[in-house]
Amino acid sequence: MAGHTRFGPAGVPPMFRLLGATITDVPKLLHEEGLDAFEYQASRWGPKPQIKIEDAQKLGAEAKKNDVRLSMHGSYFVNLSGKKEVVEASKRRLIACATAADWMGAYVVVFHTGFYGLVEKSF
Repeated sequence: MAGHTRFGPAGVPPMFRLLGATITDVPKLLHEEGLDAFEYQASRWGPKPQIKIEDAQKLGAEAKKNDVRLSMHGSYFVNLSGKKEVVEASKRRLIACATAADWMGAYVVVFHTGFYGLVEKSF
């Protein structure tokens, strides 16, 4: 149902892990707890999706079935203000997260796109 505020965790709750739940069990367990949102954590991902396409698609299907809205937190290892090689690696991480988010049907991907730090004047 669109148009209402949703609540849910960022990442898999520790209790679900203790129950032996897999990522694809999360939407059902959240629904049973009265929650209807889930932020998938891809915050430590490298340049390739670190979820299998089948698992991502099943997660999306379970989320839809249980009225849980999916979002994704993208990799922390992104800096679009860095040197060329850092920017290129960051682009690969952005694409990996966006690809997996598409597989699971996430409605948004959140990224922290970098920092200025000590930017060289010749940059």
